[in-house]
Amino acid sequence: ELVEAKYTIKPCLEEQLQELQKAKYALEVKQTELQDMLTRLEEAKTMEAEEKAKLEEEIRIKQEEILRVQDEVQMRDKEAKHLQELKAELEPARKSDALSELDQIYEIEVEEENFGNTKRRIDTFENW
Repeated sequence: ELVEAKYTIKPCLEEQLQELQKAKYALEVKQTELQDMLTRLEEAKTMEAEEKAKLEEEIRIKQEEILRVQDEVQMRDKEAKHLQELKAELEPARKSDALSELDQIYEIEVEEENFGNTKRRIDTFENW
């Protein structure tokens, strides 16, 4: 009976051992898959953090550029206003200078005309 029990129990134990080995192999495969997934997750987090940092840097650069452009626009606006004020202050002087220039041109033309008339009179007198 012991021999018979031995032959009956042995195949059951061998079958259980094979099932145990299969389960152990399946467990190892699942653990490897889990480790791979965790590794990919960490890589994704790292990549996400790097992409986030890169995006934040790009945003910071754009904000600085916008501020620089705003400052430049304000500076040019101030310059334009200052030039308008100067133009307004100088307008009366420019108008009086323009009149003075016109007066000077008129006087020069009158002198040239008179000089020409005088020369013509002298020429006429000499030719008599």
